[in-house]
Formats: sequence, structure tokens, C-alpha cells
Amino acid sequence: MPAPLRWTCSLVLLAIYLIGTSNAALFAKNSKVTILDSSNFKREVLDIEKPTMVAFTAPWCGHCQKLVPDYSKVAAQLDGVVKLASIDCDDDKNKPTCGKYGIQGFPTLKLFPPTKKRLPKDYQGPRSAKDIAAYMVDALPLGAKKLKAEELQEFADEDAETPKVILFSKKPTSSPLYKSLALDFRRSVSFAFLRGDQRPVQAAARIHLGVDVNDDKLPYLIVVPSRADGEELDKSKVKGYTGALKYNELNAWIQKTIPEAKSGKVKKVPTKANVKKKPVKLDQDIRDVPDGANREWRVEEDMTEAEKQKKMEELAEMLNTAIKQSNDLRDGKAPSSADSGNSETPPTADSDADSFAQTSDSNSHSSSSSSSYSSSTDSDGKVTTDRSASYSSSGDTPDSGSTYKVSSHSDSDDVSLKENLQRWLDGEQVDWNSDYATQFKDAQRAAEDLIANDPEKADQMALESEKWLAHYLVSDLEMMKIARDKGNQDPAVADDKIERIERMYNEIVKRIEERELKVKQAAKDETPATSHDEL
Repeated sequence: MPAPLRWTCSLVLLAIYLIGTSNAALFAKNSKVTILDSSNFKREVLDIEKPTMVAFTAPWCGHCQKLVPDYSKVAAQLDGVVKLASIDCDDDKNKPTCGKYGIQGFPTLKLFPPTKKRLPKDYQGPRSAKDIAAYMVDALPLGAKKLKAEELQEFADEDAETPKVILFSKKPTSSPLYKSLALDFRRSVSFAFLRGDQRPVQAAARIHLGVDVNDDKLPYLIVVPSRADGEELDKSKVKGYTGALKYNELNAWIQKTIPEAKSGKVKKVPTKANVKKKPVKLDQDIRDVPDGANREWRVEEDMTEAEKQKKMEELAEMLNTAIKQSNDLRDGKAPSSADSGNSETPPTADSDADSFAQTSDSNSHSSSSSSSYSSSTDSDGKVTTDRSASYSSSGDTPDSGSTYKVSSHSDSDDVSLKENLQRWLDGEQVDWNSDYATQFKDAQRAAEDLIANDPEKADQMALESEKWLAHYLVSDLEMMKIARDKGNQDPAVADDKIERIERMYNEIVKRIEERELKVKQAAKDETPATSHDEL
């Protein structure tokens, strides 16, 4: 073939190759970038309320080709959380759509925010993956409510007909993934998040929701199901998520766990009047109770948290009355009728100090409560003290009654420890070792052996012990404050004592955080870095 003809054929083949290359799609078929055209633009962009970035491109555009790697990377990283899409404006069928949005150059990036009108705005920032990702994350509305420990119960109880999704994590802010989920189900589900690595939050989750939250389980996502307004939460129905921390898996789990989530509408549950209460089952045969034993049962299963709180306050009030009377008896004072609640017969030290009964003919319901104090001295001079407060009720049926009882017992063997505790709470220096030398020496010897033989286990046990102590200190503080607010004048619940316990709790929490930081740093030094939790 003559050289000029060969050159002509080569130029034709090169032109065909260039034309084919310029018409090829910018994004690979397996890319997470959504490919738009005139037929699906409305459905994929305008009919949703998820932050969506649209790249208006042309295959032959060099800047568009340069954008592809970073744009594809963001689409993969934020798959499902936000949407990244592209439309070929060089295609004749797409030109009307591109013209509608005033596209005059390529690539043009526009954000369609998560609003009903979906009015786009130009993206003028850098075209790197990092900058595009940050811009898209900022476009997500908050969606989830940030809670404190003391707000958890109110959130779970308010608007009971709406199911709740609650996230416990180590982060102070809501993650992009969680914001996106809250946006997906905003019409039918309420979202909230808390710092699950804080002891008060863990205590509140256990008490109010029956959920065990600990540092090893974080991040931890739960669903509180819908129920009738005023109906008490059935803690056994609270569900926890255990799957992969990925958008698609989490989204599918929420839809499966919450039927209302699929339709986007709040499911109406029966009102409280239509909910059949489950009675408390009691022992039917009194002969099953051994001689000398007492028959007792706890709170009714259908009581609300508010009713339980009220009953606790009543018990605290009765117990305070018993304590006051015991102090009066100790000081040689006779209890007043106002203290006893009985204006006819003054109480004695070994009988009920405060009792009353109420009966209503209209509902055949009766209740009684009492508090008592008694003390005795044996032949050896040993003093024994008992205080108690109780409440009982009987309803319309044999199964509708309830009994509550709080009691305390002490003898002279406990005085030394109690006196030392009181002195310590008063700020005095206490030589604990002088009174408990044997116990301290045994504990110290066991600790030294464990540190020498298994230091890692010793550190772990120390951490668990401090967590246990912090966990119960929170409950103790709450009970001390309730007793103080109820008017208890006992020095053990005075403001300065509560402040001292709070300082001790804060110091323990600080030590726990330092220990955990040490453990995490050691683990980080030993193991390679892994991807962070998306939640």
C-alpha cells in the first residue's frame, strides 16, 4: 500500500478511536455515582429529600475526566448517606434538562439540598474528594436530638405513639450516617443520641429502658417501639442492633424493626383505655408459705414510671417519719400526733408509729401505710434498732393488690463502721486500717500477688471495680437527693455530704477515663489501625 494511503487510513482509524473515546461514559458501571438522564432526573433528584450533588458533564471535557476519581471516591465513601449523581449534557436528549439549570460550562456541580422545593445552589469549592465530602456532610440536617442522662426517660415517654431510635456512642456529635438515617425516617420515627461512655447515661439506660450499655458495646443503636399514650414501656420490647455499621444494613433493620418506618406514617396504636392490663399473679395457696414466713410482692406490672416515683416518695416520707421518731425517742421526746398521723392514740416505740387506712365504697379499694421504729437492749447491753416503712393496697380483685416494704436493721457491731463513715463524710481524717487491719492486709496481699503474677488482669479488675463503684454512687446520689428534697434532716443527706460524694464520684470517673485511655493507647500500639465506626 502506498505511504500516502497508509497515512490516510491511519488518520481515519485514529479519528474513529477518538470519537469512540469521547462518547464513552465517564463513570464505570460499578461506580456509586448515579447516572441521570431526562427520564429519571425528577425521580432521582427532585422527588427525594436527601442532599444530592449533580455533576453536569460532557465526556470530552478534560476537567470532567479529571473530576471522575475524586467524585467516585466520595460517592463510595458516603454511599446511601448522601447522593452523588452525574448527567451527560452532551447527549441531545439531556440538553433540555441541562438548559433548564443554566449550564454553560463543564463540569458544573450543583447541590440540591434536602428541602421540599429542592432549589439548587452552585458548588464553588475545591474539587478534591476531601472538600466535596465535607460539603455534602454539612448539607445534612441535624435530625437527631442530643440528650443528657436526665433527659432520656422524658424522651422515651413523650409522644409514646411515635417509635424512637436512640444511639449510644462515644462521640459528642451526631455522625453523618446517623443524620442520614434520621432524615430518611423523619416522618415516622424520632431520633436521639447520647454519650454512652458516661456513667450517668449508662445508669439511666439501665433504669428507664432496661438496656445494658457499656463501653465495649459502643456504638450501640436501639429501637423503643410505639405504644398507646400513657401506657408504660415494656422494656422487654426494646430492640438492639448488632449488625454491620453500614447505611444499607442499618436502614433495612430499622424498616424491619419499625413497621411504621416503611410507610413514613406514624402507626396509631390503641389508646390506654383499650389496652388490657395484665394482672399480677400471686400465690394461690397460702399453705405453700412456710410457718413464720411473710407473703410479699412488689409493684404492679401496669404501674407507670410516674406512679412508681410517687410511691417511692411516699415510702421515703414514711421512712423519714420513722427516723424522726427514732431520733425523738433517743433524745427522750414523745412523738407528736402530727408526726404519727394518728390524733387519738400516741404510738409506742415497739408498735406502728404512723398508720392510716382509707376505704372508698365507690370502688371497693382500700390501702394502708405505716412506718415504725423499735429498739431493744439485751442482757449484755447490746442495742438492736429496727426501722421500717410499708404500703399495701387491695383492689377489686384478689390479683389487684400490692405491697411495698422498706426496712433497716442495725446493732452495736455496725456502730464502729457507721461512726467512721459519718466522720469521713464530715471531712475528718479516719484511720480505717486501725479498725479493719485484718481485712485491709488480706486485700493488699491479694492485690500484690495479682499485680505480680498478672498485671493486665489486675488493671482490668481495678477498672471494673471503679466502674462498679461509680455505677452505684450515681444511684446513691439520686436517692440521697430525693431524701433531702423530701425534708429528711438526717446529717447523712445534708448538702455538704452530697457534694462530698459528688466530688468522689467525679474523681472516680476521672480515674476510669485515664485507665481506659491507657488501655486504648496500649491496644493502638499493638494492633494496626482500623477503619473508624461510621456511627
